Amino acid sequence: LDPKTLPDAVRDQLSQALDAAFGTPAAPVVPGSVPGFDLSPGHLAAGGRVYKVQCQRCHGTAGDGRGPTGPWVYPYPRDFRTGAFKVAVGNAKPTADELVRLVRGGVPGTSMPLFDLLPEADVRAAVAYTVHLSVRGETEYRVLKGLLDESGTGDPATIPADVTAAAAAVLSRWAAAPAAVPA
Repeated sequence: LDPKTLPDAVRDQLSQALDAAFGTPAAPVVPGSVPGFDLSPGHLAAGGRVYKVQCQRCHGTAGDGRGPTGPWVYPYPRDFRTGAFKVAVGNAKPTADELVRLVRGGVPGTSMPLFDLLPEADVRAAVAYTVHLSVRGETEYRVLKGLLDESGTGDPATIPADVTAAAAAVLSRWAAAPAAVPA
């Protein structure tokens, strides 16, 4: 399934629907909430600024793991758009505290450094922004898959509604994360 095969008009329509739901890198929003994460626009904007300085060079602007230094590190940086994180157990999403611990301690055996000198507010803001990138990326993937599926079930006329439904489904998985943590 190659997104480049979508007609330009459909690709533009998807881009507009994603921007309407998730904002832009300078003004990010999340169309919902997740317990334990401050996903307010102001907090996400602060996280975007920290991310740009501390994370973007490896993880890329879109969180795709294709930052300018990404090709030079092994293993390659995490692609947040897939929604998969090292600290998650099974198919569950990580909690805010798990992601903060990961950022603070780095990932041994990788190029992910520890960020233990960053203020707590900056770490939490960057983590929230990373969740924003993840939710947006998973939402985009789900809608693209529907549009490109060989069964022909994707309908360009329903793209805005499809983005809303996919974002709600992704956010519900994030909201279930605290319940998946073993006691």
